[in-house]
Amino acid sequence: MSERRANLGKVDAQCSVEETDHRGRKTRTTEAKDSRRGIPQGSPISPLLANIHMRRFVLALPDGEAVAISCGRGGDSTSGKQSVSSFGQALAEIDPHEYEWVSDPWVVRWKGPSNAFGIVARSTNERGADARTPEAILEAFGAFLEYAQAQDIRAVHVTLLGAGEMHVFAPWVSLVQMARAYGDWSRKDQTVEKTVAAYVYLVDRQVLALMQGGFLDITQALHGGEFGINVDTYDAGGLCVRHHELIRGDDCIGSLMDLRTQAQRAQVHVLPNPRRDARPVSCAQVQHLTFRNFGVVPGSTLVIDFRDIATCEPRAASGT
Repeated sequence: MSERRANLGKVDAQCSVEETDHRGRKTRTTEAKDSRRGIPQGSPISPLLANIHMRRFVLALPDGEAVAISCGRGGDSTSGKQSVSSFGQALAEIDPHEYEWVSDPWVVRWKGPSNAFGIVARSTNERGADARTPEAILEAFGAFLEYAQAQDIRAVHVTLLGAGEMHVFAPWVSLVQMARAYGDWSRKDQTVEKTVAAYVYLVDRQVLALMQGGFLDITQALHGGEFGINVDTYDAGGLCVRHHELIRGDDCIGSLMDLRTQAQRAQVHVLPNPRRDARPVSCAQVQHLTFRNFGVVPGSTLVIDFRDIATCEPRAASGT
């Protein structure tokens, strides 16, 4: 892997988190004590805590580098109602009402600091939890990289997108999608030299453990092409057989099964669930969907269940 691509995998394990003292009370670490305003409590693994660390970059970054934090979508994307979350406002010391669109509807630039941006990793045609999709992360981060390249920004420092307290899929999926966006962008228009280095700052302990233990490999997402998933098949008696498949995101789900047999009656779902309260659906309903549109990413587990739907309940996503 090139040094430029390897930059995306940089992990900053020193970001501020909360500690528990001998009495079981939550306390802030030394890094977080520089400013007590706006620090979220009771969420020691919230990715928003990375903003405490990144706030120092806003005034200290050299020319040609920028900071971007994940933010939510307000009202109509063209009416000036987009806003960073209240935590993000306090941590980054940015007025959410003073901004300009630089890549509508994905990227805003706040007035004041010339190198501070917000990435709105939310679908434009949904609201609430339904707007938080893996594809929105891909679109938003890709748009930000395009803008950074056009503005001759050499390096961007970014929090994990769409992985805040109200995330609807495992935070490691966010990292995989950001890696995929970086890989897609770097391969786009090979006649133009890509010069933007991306540094993603992580504080989620689960993601850190997966990466440090070698259980999460983002190189497949960076390089594109085929990627690996697990396929768990339950027979009518509940026996599960797991196998590994190399697929392409644009392949159809039905390509894994012989649809002339009983496969159309099978229930399918993906782990981790890409959407909140996802339920198994019949293969007949989704056989023409692509794996990507169904929420399958590198490392996902696709469950094909031939048991009766009444006894078929999706297991909790473990993120592994």
